[in-house]
Amino acid sequence: MNATPYVLKIPFKGARSGAFPLTWGQHWVWESMVARAPHYADLSGSHCMEVPDGCGMSTVSDALASLLDRYETFRSRYTLTPEGVPQQVVVARGHLPVDVRDVDA
Repeated sequence: MNATPYVLKIPFKGARSGAFPLTWGQHWVWESMVARAPHYADLSGSHCMEVPDGCGMSTVSDALASLLDRYETFRSRYTLTPEGVPQQVVVARGHLPVDVRDVDA
């Protein structure tokens, strides 16, 4: 693996996009974020994943792209409407930047 960190851009293309009302579960997350603001890093953030030996980055990239394509939740952001109502905005296409680093055990 490359010893120099680099950013891998995972392309995705979902079936639908647009702005939608929050589900009851998303409302709970929204209310939790509002209540904890600005200290809500535990609700959203980066994740570190170890890639097993023998599993190439193309396999990881393909798996992440499949998840992004299939599940809207990974392509969604919370925003406010002009009236101040929270909503989810789902994007259909884009790229997920992934920091790739080679770390010692």
